[in-house]
Formats: sequence, C-alpha cells, structure tokens
Amino acid sequence: MIEPVYGTMDDFVTSTQALAMDLRSKYSLEERIYLVSAYYRYDADYNTIFTDFEVKFPNTSVPRRETVYRLIKKFEKHGSVVDAPRSGHPRTAATNENMMYVAQSYVENPAQSTVRVSNGSS
Repeated sequence: MIEPVYGTMDDFVTSTQALAMDLRSKYSLEERIYLVSAYYRYDADYNTIFTDFEVKFPNTSVPRRETVYRLIKKFEKHGSVVDAPRSGHPRTAATNENMMYVAQSYVENPAQSTVRVSNGSS
C-alpha cells in the first residue's frame, strides 16, 4: 500500500514549479554560463572542466561531453546560452489556483485521472 504524503499546498506548488523548470533545462543559467567560460578558459580540456564543475557545483550532476558540446555550439550560433522562448499556445495553464484544484480533486478521488480533473470531466 502506498502511504500518503502530507505537506502544505506551498510545498506542492514549489515542487511542481521546480519539476517544470527541471524539464526545460537541466542546468541553471549560472551553470551553463560557467560551462561555456570553463570550456574556453581550459582550452576544451573536458577533464579539467568537469573536475572544476564538481567543485563549484557539488549538488549538481556533472554534464556529459555531448551536453557541453551542444552548449558551446548554441553559444557560438546564438551568442547566448539562455533558453529560447517556446512557440505556440501553452498546452496547460499551470496557475496556483489550477494546481490547488487538481491536488484537492486528487485527495477527494485518487482513482480519477489528473487529465480528467484538469479538464473538468467526471
């Protein structure tokens, strides 16, 4: 049996926002800037870059070489490592009110899918 997890709605909102940010880009802007500057500072010596990254950001996993390579290509092409804005209409409206509604609906009826709850279906 799965034990329920109790917490405040602020905890739920904070963890949901963190998850959404994590899905967009695994590394923070500060980490990405650091990786690009370290790449040029250490003359593309990945071992030194990764060792230095571990010291500077001990709670973050070390990126793969491919990740750094793509980040450098992005920087060279666009002159920035900031995420580009997403095009199109957002698929969801993740407001605090909507997240609270879905969370409360889940507590009242855990068998109902979150998609049906968010669409207002029964």
